[in-house]
Amino acid sequence: MNYHERFLLRLLEDGFGVFQTAINTRTAASLIDNFSTSVGYSAATRPIKDGLGAGLGKRVIDLHVYRLDRLMSTLYEVLRPAAILWANGLGYDVNFPRDYDTYQHRCFRFGQTNPAVVFRYLRGDYVRFHCDAVGGYTFPFQVVTMLSDEGSFTGGEFLLRRITGPRTTVLRLSLHRGDLVVFPMREQKSHLSKEHQVWQHAVAQITGGERYSLSLLLNQAPSNFTLNNDKTQRVEAPSKADF
Repeated sequence: MNYHERFLLRLLEDGFGVFQTAINTRTAASLIDNFSTSVGYSAATRPIKDGLGAGLGKRVIDLHVYRLDRLMSTLYEVLRPAAILWANGLGYDVNFPRDYDTYQHRCFRFGQTNPAVVFRYLRGDYVRFHCDAVGGYTFPFQVVTMLSDEGSFTGGEFLLRRITGPRTTVLRLSLHRGDLVVFPMREQKSHLSKEHQVWQHAVAQITGGERYSLSLLLNQAPSNFTLNNDKTQRVEAPSKADF
């Protein structure tokens, strides 16, 4: 059993998994340094939604600058077997295409064009527990990568809450720079027990310093996405999750 197979087994058994140092130090530092200069970013920053928490987010619009397009393609390839098992376990008739460009083409046609956002949290900032069911054409798992060195902030642990019937479990993850955590976007069934679970995530309050993290949604295509060098037409997203 290779590393990726072991990771997928843990993901299906535990509901989440961590890739260590998935992003190198140079890329993480560039994403932080350019947050204020807008190199590869959108011009505008947006506050986290009212009632959800406090902090700022900024879209990465040129994924190639930071090689995030290659990272997302690799993640899709690695996670696709687990995504198919997840969806089938919930009773969905799923057909995630083998090729990530084909999958992104579908997402782009549904108007899903927000794949990467960097979040900056200062002292006092936090995010409440929530689910990100973004877009009508969904992928079971989402990804968060720590960009900051753990010595540059205090507090700010990444939190996962698993709700299984009447039982609730909260997990605290202290991620190091470059670590990437994969977790369910909405719901999950344990690979072994087959129990239905609802998953939520949050960020504990920052007590000092600055914390930067990168959120990746594999069911989102870049706004300038093209397939085989041809422009594609967008269509209205479906009202329900389309697996």
